[in-house]
Amino acid sequence: MIIYLLILLLLIYVCRKYYSRSTYIANSPIHNKGLFSNKTFYKNDVILDDIFPNKPKDKALYKPITKDEFYNYISLEGTKINHCIKDTNSDVVTDDYKIYQLVATKDILPNQEIKCDYNKVNKRYPFIASAGKDFKEC
Repeated sequence: MIIYLLILLLLIYVCRKYYSRSTYIANSPIHNKGLFSNKTFYKNDVILDDIFPNKPKDKALYKPITKDEFYNYISLEGTKINHCIKDTNSDVVTDDYKIYQLVATKDILPNQEIKCDYNKVNKRYPFIASAGKDFKEC
């Protein structure tokens, strides 16, 4: 009986952790994989609480850092936010240069791709790269 209860609790935990997420990763028409909404986000809603959860908590990020540091710090979801200029629906914001949130800049419906303008973000936060020459315009 206790074994069945433990299995049930484990299943509930897995379902909550992986199936109640507000975003998911899927194939993108912009580039390879993208980050998509699993629910409606309204303008100014926080989409991701911290796109750099793997950095030391007290470390401020502003000046350029190495690519290795960047990819060690960023979340998997953060790596899937595709660049877009014409149809951007999110932006990166911070109050303290320690926690960077992804915020909706307009309403995003379920199953819509979440897109950000890398060039605008780079102007405010130089450690986040701008769009490359070969990036697709959308």
